[in-house]
Amino acid sequence: MTEPTSGDLSVIVVENSRDWFGDQRRGAFVVSVDGVQVGIALPRERVSHTCPPGAHSVRIRQWWYRSAPTAVQTVAGEPTVLKGDIPRDVSVLRRMALLLFRPSRSLVLTPVSGFWMRAQQGDAPQATDGSAREFRIVGYISLFAALFILAGAQLHIWPLVFIAAAALLLAPLVEIRRIAHRRRQK
Repeated sequence: MTEPTSGDLSVIVVENSRDWFGDQRRGAFVVSVDGVQVGIALPRERVSHTCPPGAHSVRIRQWWYRSAPTAVQTVAGEPTVLKGDIPRDVSVLRRMALLLFRPSRSLVLTPVSGFWMRAQQGDAPQATDGSAREFRIVGYISLFAALFILAGAQLHIWPLVFIAAAALLLAPLVEIRRIAHRRRQK
């Protein structure tokens, strides 16, 4: 029996399209093709798996959350691209219910068309305006504000609770306003 050449094989590409703040490893998807783990896709990255053409079952997992097995039909020499995410076409309440009560179906894989027009991993423009750092700062401010709210409520220091609540509410709003301003300038 002869070994298949690269022209005889197909490629399944699974893209983790989610933004994840903090430790990127915690936002990674474990990608399985036909029940076998083939890679780990960190947020905003892709996993490629070469396989023979035909029918395959693809599934992603993040912690105890999973997608339903997605059947794909691959063609030799053409990439089959799937985007992994939470279901964005349902309401937030429905998403929360899926995460709580149906974790084995709380992630989705959707086909992506026009993959060849999209930037490959590593070709994506990097943020040069410090927006990732600013989001991290807003996250820290919110975390400390929540801790001060808890401590102030426990110790009955109500001015501390009110000031921390104002910081908790205003920090994200200031950042959203800054982002909107930057977009208007471009």
